[in-house]
Order: sequence, then C-alpha cells, then structure tokens
Amino acid sequence: MKRLLKIFVIICVCQSNNCANQGMPPGGPEDKTPPEIIHTIPEINSTNVPRTTEVEFEFSENIQDNSLKSLIFISPNPGKGFTIKAKGNKINLEFTDSLIANVTYSITLGTGIKDLRGNKLKESYTLGFATGDRLDEKQISGQVFADKPTEVTVWAYFYSDGEAVNPGKDQPIYVTQCDNEGKFKLSNLASRHYRLFAVRDQDKNLLYNLGREQIGVTSSDMDLTGKETHIQNRLFRMMEEDSSHLKILSLDQLDRRKIRVRFSKPILLEPEISNSIILYNHLGDSIVVMNAYPSSDTKDIWSITTPPRDTVNFQLGFKNLRDLYGRSIQDTVNTNFNSVSNPDTTKPVLLSVTPPDSSQLVFPNQPFIFTFSETMAAINDTLFTVSEDSLNPFTTNWKYPYQLEILPEISWEGNKWIQFQLNEIKFRDSAGNVLEIEKTHYSWKILNPDTLSSISGSISDQDSLGQGRFYLQLEKVGAGIDEKSVVHIDSTFYLFNDILPGKYILSGYRDADKNGIYSLGSTFPFVLSERFFVAQDTILVRARWPNEGNNYTF
Repeated sequence: MKRLLKIFVIICVCQSNNCANQGMPPGGPEDKTPPEIIHTIPEINSTNVPRTTEVEFEFSENIQDNSLKSLIFISPNPGKGFTIKAKGNKINLEFTDSLIANVTYSITLGTGIKDLRGNKLKESYTLGFATGDRLDEKQISGQVFADKPTEVTVWAYFYSDGEAVNPGKDQPIYVTQCDNEGKFKLSNLASRHYRLFAVRDQDKNLLYNLGREQIGVTSSDMDLTGKETHIQNRLFRMMEEDSSHLKILSLDQLDRRKIRVRFSKPILLEPEISNSIILYNHLGDSIVVMNAYPSSDTKDIWSITTPPRDTVNFQLGFKNLRDLYGRSIQDTVNTNFNSVSNPDTTKPVLLSVTPPDSSQLVFPNQPFIFTFSETMAAINDTLFTVSEDSLNPFTTNWKYPYQLEILPEISWEGNKWIQFQLNEIKFRDSAGNVLEIEKTHYSWKILNPDTLSSISGSISDQDSLGQGRFYLQLEKVGAGIDEKSVVHIDSTFYLFNDILPGKYILSGYRDADKNGIYSLGSTFPFVLSERFFVAQDTILVRARWPNEGNNYTF
C-alpha cells in the first residue's frame, strides 16, 4: 500500500511540473518558414508622403537585428544620413534630414534579413513611394548567372552618351539584390537612360573593388525615357577583372630547342599565337618560333619550341596576347637569356587519350584525341593501324603541335568496338626522339545510333545590325561538365546530332568581335559584353525522336 502511495505522489508531482511549464513541446518540426513583410509605413506605391515620415517594415515574425545596414538599399542614396532601429518584428528607418521633395523613393530589403531561426527572406522586397503626387513606376528586370547569386546586387546608374560611369568611385542610384535563381527587378525607376552592373559587393560599401570583387557588365545600355515601362531579360555573367600588368616570372631552358616560360597570369591559346612571340639573337636577327602552347593543367606556363640555338645571348618578347576572357593584354614583355648548349634528347610521352581507353559511351562522330608532352613531328601517314573488324575509314589531323585527332570519314559503326594500334616508331618529336610508350593498343565501343536523337531549331536576332556567328551550347541537366556540346552557325538553322536521351538546356551568344570566345566586356575602359541567352525551358530528348522547332531570339 505504501509503495502504491509513493508512485501516486510521484505521478502527481510530474503532472504538476508539466502544468507549471507550459510552452512549445520539445521535438516538434523544425521552423523553416521564411519571414514575410505584412505591413509597411508608408504603404507601397503611396504618393504625397510627408517628408518627415519614418519608414517602417512589419514582419510576420521577430527578426535578427544584426548587419541590417548592409542589407537595406535606399534610392536615392542618402549616404550615412539615416539610422536603423529594429525591435521584435519591426524595422524602422529614421532619416537625419527631411526626404527630398517630389521624388520617388525605392527601399529594398535584401534576402540576408533573417528571423530568429535563421530563415532568410525568400526574395528581396522593394517598397516604393513618392513625396510628390507622381510615382515613378518603370522597371528593369533580368537574371545574373553566377554561383551563390544572392550575394550579387545589381546597380543602376543614370547615363548619357559620352558620360563616364565608374562603379569604383560612384555609388549607384538604384540597387537591388538577386534571388536564389539570380533573378532581379529594379522598380520605381525614373524616366532616364541607365547603365547597369552586377556586383558581388563583398565589403558592402556600394563601390566596386577592381581585382578583388566580381562584376558583370551589361550588353547594352537602357532607355526608359519613352513609352516603354518595363525592360526585361537583361542578362549578366560574372567575371574577375585583373588590372595587374603581365610579367615574365621565370624562364627555363630544357635544352637548346625548348624554352619554358611562366607568366604572372594565364594566357589564351590562339591559332596564330607564334606571331605574338618575338625571338632575337645577339646580332638582332629574328629567330623563327616553331610553336608555343600552354601546359595541360595551367595556362600561365608555356612551352616554346625553336630551331637549335647557339650559346649566345637572346631576347624573347611577347605582344598582342589575350587573357582567358579574350580581353587584350596591352603589355609587351621582354626578357634576355643565354642559350644552353645541351641537345634535345628527351623522349616525348603520351599524356592522355580522350575518350579514355575502353570507354563504352563513344558517339558515332566523336574524334579520338591523343595529347603528347611536347611538340611532335607533324606526319600523318601510317600512324595507326585499325583492326580488321573495324573497317571505318579515318583521317588524322594535328589540331595542335602536341595534339593529334583521329577523325571518322563517315560515322563510326554503331554498337561495335573499334580498335587501333599506335605505331610508336612513327611518333617522334621535332628533334627526332621516338615516343616512349608502353601501351599501344586502344579500343572504344561506339554507341548504338538507335539510342540517340537530335535537337534542332532556328536562331534569330532582333537587332538587324547584329554581326558575328552564333555560338550555341547544349548542356545535359544533371550531367558533369564533360556532357556539353558546342556548335557555331553562320545561318539561322542549328542542329545538335547524336544526343543521348535526357533533358537539356540550350544557351548561346553572338560573337560580335569575331574572336570565337564569349566576351564579358570591361569596366575600365568600358566595353559592353556580348549578348547571350539561356533558354528558360528544358528540351526533352527521347531516343530516335528528333526534337525540332526549338526556336530562340536574341
């Protein structure tokens, strides 16, 4: 009986404690709901707002009050002339001076604002209101293609022809933040001309830091002075500008034919790169540069091959080079060296084969690429022997002095293995050294054509004066970077053949400067980027069912 009484007392005490500690039961679902703005003062799109108004944002729940100043963007920019007060579920903005008369204000809250659980705003929020009787209501919207797009803000400046816009010295007139997909909208804009930049403003000071922060340059300036009220589809790609001068960091001579140079920045490989290299001997005579190319893993280390050099002083110079973004490098760099006398006795080696040996996902028109460690003697006869059951006719082509392609004259036969034997004695470097290699047999299985399909359509340009080829890229959704195809077209029709089933995204650009590379533009001096597009809808491909009529307009 006493034992039962003790149990009864313990149960009563536990129930009493539970009643005294009411609240959220432990172990409930995690709060992942983002906060929302439920009310503002003044109300959105209000006019004739008193110039002494204190702006207030009310949220659906309590919010964190740290770092708010870097997350609130006000246009026109009041500089430091305002304070932020945050308490509970409200944010209040108090201006040091009265608001400007007859002006539309645009206040944007960035997505970095969080509730007490750390949930961020789902998208940036813009409150527009006017101190006069008219509200500016024009808009510009678009998308920034970048990693972590919510860290990117889009800046708008007033612009007129001949007027310099310097995002490194001038703070923007209007600012907005990108959402999780990189989409943005600038609202309540005045009827003016605009120039836009997309900036990853890491120090949150609304000034672009060249060389330290990423930036995206627009493909055209925007005119909102006419009847048009909303300019859409302004697209940006981000880049890292490098203002440093090109330098030669080191020069090594492997022998009297080969030179290895390390630059201070990566250099773009172009078909006529040897024309940008100048070599003089001690008498001032020009020496032929046979070829030059970057190392396979980095573009700042280059190998240069020359005829055998005497042991005298030489001067090596570089001019008219371009960086990996295709931008011209203005610097001309030179260095002097005394040539070594040792002959070239190093045997070349095979660095890679693409696709790798024994691959079973090889397309019917795919080339086989062999990359060597140095410049090879460019002969094409009897380099390979094909097996008797692989009777496809083929040709060989030295794409670069160090890289050989095997190309089918007609498509490789599908659903079969193709086998090649490399005749190593035929492979010699430019000094005559025979290839050093262990494996000489290579085989690949060609895909069955019945498992493949195609994508086609047309490309048009709204700009009747637009120039340059269209370059299109097809990328398989969820695939690695290797599953991409690129075509260039001189007309309006395009075709991607030999496509595996799946979903694809099509993108492209118009090569206005005709350099074969997408040009991202420049801020100093200012150069517009090239126009590009990214299709909003994926393209579904099924085997043996060509997907046609995928038409797009720049």
